[in-house]
Amino acid sequence: MILEVVWSKYLSFLLGNSIYGVSTVVAAFLGGLGIGASLGGRLAARTREPLLLYARLELIVAVMGLLSPVAYLAARPIFASLNALFLGHGAAFLFLRFLVLFAALLVPTIAMGASLPLLVSDFSRRDAKGSSPAVARLYAVNTAGAVAGVAAAGFLAIPALGLWKTAALAAGIDLAVVLAILLARPPAPVAAAGEGVAAEPAPDARGPKSLGAPHQAPAFAGWILPIFAISGFTAILYEVAWTRILAVPFGGMVYAFSAILAIYLVGIALGASAAARLLRHVKAPVALFGVLQGILAAAVALGSRLFERIPHWEATAIAASMGSTWRLLLGEVGIAARIILPASLALGALFPTAVAVYQLKRREAGASVGTIYAANTIGSIAGSLLTAFLLIPWIGTLRSILLAAGLNAAIGIAALLAGEGRPILRRSAAAVLAASAVAFAALAMPTWDAERMSLGLIRLLRSHWYGGESLTHRTIDAIGRSTKLERLLFYKEGRAAAVTVIESGGRRALLINGKTDATTGVGEDMAQQVLVGQLPLLMLRDDGKDVCVVGYGSGVTTHAVLTHPVHEVLTIELEDAVIEAAPQFRADAGEPLADPRSRLLIEDAGTYLRSTRRAYDVIISEPSNLWIAGMADLFTRDFYRTAASKLRPGGIFCQWVQCYQTSPATLRTIFRTLAVPFPHGQLFFVDKSADLIILASPDRDVPLDLDRLAEAWARPEVARDFARVGVESLADLLRYYRGRLDRVAAEAGPGPINTDDNGWLEHRAPFDLLAGATSEHEMAWSPDVAADLAASIVPDRDRAAALLDDAARRAKAAGNEGAVLGLKMARERLARGK
Repeated sequence: MILEVVWSKYLSFLLGNSIYGVSTVVAAFLGGLGIGASLGGRLAARTREPLLLYARLELIVAVMGLLSPVAYLAARPIFASLNALFLGHGAAFLFLRFLVLFAALLVPTIAMGASLPLLVSDFSRRDAKGSSPAVARLYAVNTAGAVAGVAAAGFLAIPALGLWKTAALAAGIDLAVVLAILLARPPAPVAAAGEGVAAEPAPDARGPKSLGAPHQAPAFAGWILPIFAISGFTAILYEVAWTRILAVPFGGMVYAFSAILAIYLVGIALGASAAARLLRHVKAPVALFGVLQGILAAAVALGSRLFERIPHWEATAIAASMGSTWRLLLGEVGIAARIILPASLALGALFPTAVAVYQLKRREAGASVGTIYAANTIGSIAGSLLTAFLLIPWIGTLRSILLAAGLNAAIGIAALLAGEGRPILRRSAAAVLAASAVAFAALAMPTWDAERMSLGLIRLLRSHWYGGESLTHRTIDAIGRSTKLERLLFYKEGRAAAVTVIESGGRRALLINGKTDATTGVGEDMAQQVLVGQLPLLMLRDDGKDVCVVGYGSGVTTHAVLTHPVHEVLTIELEDAVIEAAPQFRADAGEPLADPRSRLLIEDAGTYLRSTRRAYDVIISEPSNLWIAGMADLFTRDFYRTAASKLRPGGIFCQWVQCYQTSPATLRTIFRTLAVPFPHGQLFFVDKSADLIILASPDRDVPLDLDRLAEAWARPEVARDFARVGVESLADLLRYYRGRLDRVAAEAGPGPINTDDNGWLEHRAPFDLLAGATSEHEMAWSPDVAADLAASIVPDRDRAAALLDDAARRAKAAGNEGAVLGLKMARERLARGK
């Protein structure tokens, strides 16, 4: 499982974090596992020593793990060329990319998928208690190992070691397993299946615990493969849906996703362990399968009634954490367990039970496991694709979950009617399950309050910081119940995220998975959104021809760019629903996408820039916050090098950086990392929102050219855009100046660089947020702003002096004494010629 986590991260760099990239990875990975399981089942039935064959497959996986970094580097130009040729060609491109990835993953995933059938075959031949309990025990142990792998990779190994060292660690573990098997290998089973080993007797004919009617069981057993494929479909749907729901209050952090997956796997491991005991005593696997499907449906349906309590539970966890990141994560594990654990227990018990049903046809244990595993995988592939692309966008998360629960209930009813036992008992149980489903639909159907389900972690944290736990609970209760606090204008569950637009106090806010990513009015975000679009265009020597904007948000930044005479503006956005919400911000952003110079691409920005052959005069990177999983990929040295390579000579790269809930250590790492490919740059700081805007260049200084600034400012559209955020003149603009990038990076000193491999920011930023870390704003400034400003203004010293005097007067009128002092010092430096 450690290698799966590492490979998934490597593949995200190749295919991106868009829903198309993620779905391609999942489908290709599951496809290989399914083929491996089917092949492993066939080999298990024929080989004399399945354990030895298992060791050989583990050796293959270990070698692949060791070669992971080399394979990744070799694959980069291949996928870059593929993306460059076919990106934007719709389904044909996605299918071609899937085929290439599937071929690349085929060997290791087949080896992984074949491992469980081979282990089961070996152990079942040695286990006198029968193969069904052996299947359950091994499945439980295998899943428990997956839990350990997820936890180790997500919480310890990758943050501490980085990707390639973690892959090497996993390879070392695999090699240790191989060595242990070779050194302490028990004698081979008495006979292999190919030499006359008969499949064990059908469970219903084995003892006094049989419930009767054995002739009915084989009929259902003949349908178990498509039925269990449907069950696999619902299982992956639940995992995707639960993750989508919990990601909002948990903040979408990498640790939260690891915790959710770990809880899901813990339930499966415990359920499989319980099934080992059940299958030892209950000789009615079809009836048991039906009961478990009914329990699963009930657990999912009843659990869905708890969804609207999740914000309250998160508020309690925040209060109980007392500022400790680990305490909050532990509280979130408890929340996830309440939602996921009951149903995942049933899911874990279903796999070995399905194998037991399939073995009613007297099939060898390893072959049965492989075939059932493959059927389940087919359903899982369909579930991962249909859930993200069709079901959630069409009918929403809640209805998708309830639809899947209905499928499980229907399977349960069918299994109970066709299973072992007395007809009156079977029919009564089926009737109870059907009646319960009808009663739930009629009387207890859960609701989905879009506003409450959009309450993200940062909003809950701020409510707690400013008003405590009591106020937070009252706020949660008021959300969605009264329009006095806020009003819902738009809500859409998209393919990758839930997008919400709310209005409060005359301001509108765009929320993506509960995190505010844009606001209107004179609020804290508006100045930053305008300046991020305006400043890089002011710093160009000539009018920019082509501009790339990463992140659409409310559209204000793209609108700001379009106030300049640019040739084309490409805006890259991950989520379609953000674009659907754009009309809600028409009053402030206009309709930038309707401009003939504007082009939109729904894709991961890293994937696009790594693959495109186009060059740009300006690249503006304005993603969401660092603590959100995947966002820190746009703050790595690797991404910055890619961006620098896509700039034309003299081009400008603009980076937005949050300074709120960001520690000094994190800021220093950002400065060090950005300065590697961009040695030249200027810093501007937006006081209202505590946001830093960095204008950087790989090949030239970025001076404050008064002639160029005045020329751009002479355009009425540009001046109006600045004026609406309180910047009436060039003198006003200088109040935001905070120094040179090279000086800030040098002041940061030696320390970590954020890379694709180490993911330093992705794993550090959540601790800054959850601990309420806040950097002293001076950490985002040059140690000598005045000297940097005096040295950066060109070409006329007299004009610069007058401008600085005007800026100081305006800063004093605005009550910004810090800016007044800095501007006066810059004026003195300029007068002395320094």
